[in-house]
Amino acid sequence: MEPVPGAEAALDAPSSRYFASLDASVGDLQQRAQHLIDTVNSSRKEDHNVMSTELQQVCRTVEAAYRDLCLQPET
Repeated sequence: MEPVPGAEAALDAPSSRYFASLDASVGDLQQRAQHLIDTVNSSRKEDHNVMSTELQQVCRTVEAAYRDLCLQPET
């Protein structure tokens, strides 16, 4: 559908204010959504770091247990 020439001028003041308000609301929602996405991503990075540290500790514990089992004399 082609835009009608001069259609922008045909909008009355209340319509213009409505669309300006709608644009501002959409922009605000986009900013809030991006902030939430950034917060979630930051939290995921922190969780990943903690889970890596935890996984390394588990690996060291399993390695130590394996060494202890291998060093025990057979009965």
